[in-house]
Amino acid sequence: MNEETGEKNTKSKLRNVLKAKLLSNDGFEENEANKIDDTDSESCDSDNKGDYSKDASNTPLEERRIRNRLAARKCREKRKQRIWNLEKICSSLEERITALHKEIAGLDNQKSSLSKLLQNHACCRFVTSKNMFV
Repeated sequence: MNEETGEKNTKSKLRNVLKAKLLSNDGFEENEANKIDDTDSESCDSDNKGDYSKDASNTPLEERRIRNRLAARKCREKRKQRIWNLEKICSSLEERITALHKEIAGLDNQKSSLSKLLQNHACCRFVTSKNMFV
């Protein structure tokens, strides 16, 4: 008898925790939390273990569904957070790519201007083959 009472207390504590989680999160409405109360009162009313009514047998199923909803919500939130982090990394890498492209363009311009200066410099002009044999 004490084991049976302890089991009922554990189940009622679990239901209370699930109800609190449902009420604290914005995704679920109060009617889903009230379903827990309804199933809680129905399952606690039956004292016999062998006496399974239709509502009492659905109680573990409802609890499982609620736990599944909570797990699914948590998974969706984690996935959204991961996607947000990846998008943030992607945008920062795209900004880095554009900055590097600008740096490449600036270095190409600098290279071309320096090579023009080198070609026009008087002491560095290349001697043509006509002037060598004169």
